[in-house]
Amino acid sequence: PKGLTSIGDYAFSGCWGLKSISIPETVVGIGKGAFAGCTGLTRINLPKGIIKISDYTFTGCTGLTDIDLPDGVTVIGSYAFENCTGLKGINLPESLTSIGRGAFSNCTGLTTVTIPEEVSSIDRGAFEGCTSLKNITVNEGNSAYSSKEGLLYDKTGTTLVMCPQGVSSVKLASGIKHIGEEAFRDCAGL
Repeated sequence: PKGLTSIGDYAFSGCWGLKSISIPETVVGIGKGAFAGCTGLTRINLPKGIIKISDYTFTGCTGLTDIDLPDGVTVIGSYAFENCTGLKGINLPESLTSIGRGAFSNCTGLTTVTIPEEVSSIDRGAFEGCTSLKNITVNEGNSAYSSKEGLLYDKTGTTLVMCPQGVSSVKLASGIKHIGEEAFRDCAGL
C-alpha cells in the first residue's frame, strides 16, 4: 500500500504459502523475523531505502534461491538468512559493513561468497554449515580481511579466519602465524 514505511517483527512469519512479495520503495524498515519460515517464498524485491537486514528476517526461507540486497544495506543481522537451504547466490552490496553471527548458517546451496570492501566485521559462525561453500573472495580494498586460495584471512594474511566448509583440501598461505578460533570447524571434507 501507498505510504507503508515499515514491516513489523514477525509480520509474515510462518506464511509458508507466500511465494513472492514486492515491497514498496517507501519501506525503510523490516522487523526481526518478518519473513521467518516462509518456505514457499522464492523471490523478494527489497526497496532501496533498507539499510539493515534485521535478525532472523528470512530464517528458514528454504525456497529462496537468490537475493539482491540493495546498495545502502550496511548490516546483515544475526541469523538473517539461516537455513535458507535453497539460496544459491547472494549479491552483497558495497555499502555492507557488518555480517552478523550465523547470518548465512546452514545455507547449504551457497558455493561462493564475495566480501565487499567496506566489511569490517564478520561474526563467528556467519557461514557455519554452508557445506557447499568452496570459495571466499574479498575485495582487494578491504581494510580488515583478505583471501588467498579461497580462504578468509585477516588483512595482513597472518591469521586464518575461516576455511569454507565445502573444501576437500587446503593450502595455507605462507606467512601465516595464527589459526583463528573455529577456523576449520565442521570442514568434514578435509
